[in-house]
Amino acid sequence: MKMLRWFVLPALLVLAFPPMEAGAARPEPTPAPAKKPGFFERVFGGKKAAATPAPTPAANSARKAVKPVKAGMASAPAAPQTARKPATAEQRDRNVRLQVFLDRAQFAPGKISGTWDVFARRAWARFQLGRSQADSDPTLNLPPEVAAIEPYATYTVRPVDAAQVVDGAGKKMPYTSVEEMVAERYHCGPDFLQAINPGVKTARLKAGDVINVPNVIPFDLVGMQEENSRLATLRSERAKQAQFVPAANPPGTPAPASLPGEPPAIDPARYQLRVLTGEKQLEIREGGRLVASFPVTPGGSTLPTPKGNWTVRSKVFLPEFRHDNSMLNTGKRSDDFKMIPPGPNNPVGVMWLGLSKDGIGLHGTNNPYTIGRAASHGCVRLANWDVVRVANFVTKGTNVTVE
Repeated sequence: MKMLRWFVLPALLVLAFPPMEAGAARPEPTPAPAKKPGFFERVFGGKKAAATPAPTPAANSARKAVKPVKAGMASAPAAPQTARKPATAEQRDRNVRLQVFLDRAQFAPGKISGTWDVFARRAWARFQLGRSQADSDPTLNLPPEVAAIEPYATYTVRPVDAAQVVDGAGKKMPYTSVEEMVAERYHCGPDFLQAINPGVKTARLKAGDVINVPNVIPFDLVGMQEENSRLATLRSERAKQAQFVPAANPPGTPAPASLPGEPPAIDPARYQLRVLTGEKQLEIREGGRLVASFPVTPGGSTLPTPKGNWTVRSKVFLPEFRHDNSMLNTGKRSDDFKMIPPGPNNPVGVMWLGLSKDGIGLHGTNNPYTIGRAASHGCVRLANWDVVRVANFVTKGTNVTVE
């Protein structure tokens, strides 16, 4: 019985799979009927990916550099992908030269970052327009005046810098760290400050530390406070002189327009401001010539910055902020509000330039790294280091056009 079993089984196998002649081609397998496309294939035109074999160690390292394409999302064979190379130190420093040059020329490129981004390109285009120069790409060949710029300077952290971080009385909105203060002073972000200071823990800066910083004209809040106090004293003295008329002068002699050491008054008609909400830029012109530009954050779709011709109605250094949820969300004031004390981390920053449209103004911010990348509640935001420069062009009555 066992012998019969061993004989029958091989015979059945031979009948089912007859041996092929030497050299004979194997018949092609009959293709399976086409599968009716499902919802995903009908909508997106893709296919489910086949099972992927276990990766080899070499494949594992390649996968870290190249992100795989999701199944079903590609309708054509993908081109070979290569890992994007980070900018070299030389490329970064070249871009910093350009950004520092533009920032010093008051065609602000936004925060100094070492990248030639959209705000840097817009600043360069406006700089050329202001000088009636032909359009060009400065990254291909640095102009001599840019190449002469030193991209970095060194800064020694002062004891007074640390004093800007602490507010025991709770009457100010100070910086949260010395790193934040130094970054804002030199028009950059904490991440870039760390990048140009390898080996230094910028998050732990203290008085006496020496670090590299972008070579811009610094935003010196302490110096501005001291100057503002000095000017207030001069204005008070001028007001006193207006009440005292020397006997040698006829009655009604006007007070002097300015005193020694006091900057001359700004003519309200000298400069014209133009806010381009679409491009998120503020342009300043003098007699029709473009003399400065700055990136801004205008209002969004819910509360857009009102378009039209307005004038500057007020100019306040280190303002308080009236926090009113109704005003922020609907544009209408309510009786439910609280006053936030002044300081660089006040929501309206260090400067308020109120317009003739109630509740609308040009102002600073407590988050300068989002300028041009977010939306406001109807006002026009600028970085603190930029809004104080804009303030130098305006006085009460200066025209501001919002487009």
